[in-house]
Amino acid sequence: MLRSKLLRELYQQHTLSRADLTRITGASSASVTGIVRELLQEGVVTEQGMQQDGLGRPRVMLCLNPTHRYVIGLRMVSAEVTGSLMDLRGNSLAVLSCQLPDFQVETVLEHLCLLTQHLMQQANIPANQVLGVGLALSGIVDVRRRVCVHSFLLDWQNVPIGVLLEHQLQLPVVIENDVNSITIAQKLFAEATEQQYFAVLYLDEGIGMGFYHEDRMLTGQNNAAGEIGHFTVVRNGRQCICGKKGCLQAYASSGALVQQAREAGLDVDSTSDLTHLADQEDPEAVRLLTFAGQLVGLALSFVVDALDIRHVLVYAPAVSTSGHFQSALSEALQHHSLPLVPSSKTVLFKDQDPDLWLSGAGGIVIHAFLNEQIPTPAPLDRSAR
Repeated sequence: MLRSKLLRELYQQHTLSRADLTRITGASSASVTGIVRELLQEGVVTEQGMQQDGLGRPRVMLCLNPTHRYVIGLRMVSAEVTGSLMDLRGNSLAVLSCQLPDFQVETVLEHLCLLTQHLMQQANIPANQVLGVGLALSGIVDVRRRVCVHSFLLDWQNVPIGVLLEHQLQLPVVIENDVNSITIAQKLFAEATEQQYFAVLYLDEGIGMGFYHEDRMLTGQNNAAGEIGHFTVVRNGRQCICGKKGCLQAYASSGALVQQAREAGLDVDSTSDLTHLADQEDPEAVRLLTFAGQLVGLALSFVVDALDIRHVLVYAPAVSTSGHFQSALSEALQHHSLPLVPSSKTVLFKDQDPDLWLSGAGGIVIHAFLNEQIPTPAPLDRSAR
């Protein structure tokens, strides 16, 4: 517990002294000194020079060694798999991608293994320097058992993809829902590093959320905490792919918006066409995007009030350029939120960032390492290199 706390603090603060770590953690100086000694011997932490404060003795500053090990992140987006090999600060050394001919488990495993091997070859990093492999995919994911419980997009049910991939690669494998992975990436590498309570909403082919609470993700007992796309927002409404009627996804996902637009007689092939028509004040396009934004804001209000979250990052590539959608979402969230809580909600609409999404897949390995959820690797024999 103390070791992981020290690692997380060093990761977030970048440089700290032993005295800083003792003060922050509340542990004894002897305990902190002992663990820091182990981390230095393992090469996880390095000394980063001296810092003089006042008239006291100079402090030896410590930092996490970003090249102690490397991680590989693999992200599955429909038929495309993109992989990156990166250091512990998310700096990429190699990026590759491939197309899956189908979603048969054997096919997916073969391509994931080949992509992993090619990444190590391209970056010239041997397997014994890889801390682990992270796999981010859509659907409900059991992180502990490393099972894809259900994915509508992949048509998978109870697939132990993490276990199978680990057996093939002979490397630790961590799997996570793709929206949860971008939530972790925001905490490790992006603007949410200082936030202890925040959420990420992703809206495209599917709709999901990730919730960060202090030092961990909130995933729920069945790992389905972020599936707000299947909240019922219209009673006896449109049919959803999950089998229910009136789900948010049936109104606000990219596919649903295009389908509704065509049913309304609009000549559109994509949500970009729809947002373009709305920008020209086409009344039907404006109505569809406004209604979708209102429903997303309504569903979002349930979640952020229940969890008392005030900082929400919204990734909505399908409608990110629509002012009608953004305004409707923000107004609905404010209207439906609990008025008794004085602190206002901050909703930031973010541009699609492929690099951050990809680093999220590797970030789930780093997050697991910082929280001691994967095995500590044996020390490298540096003299043999």
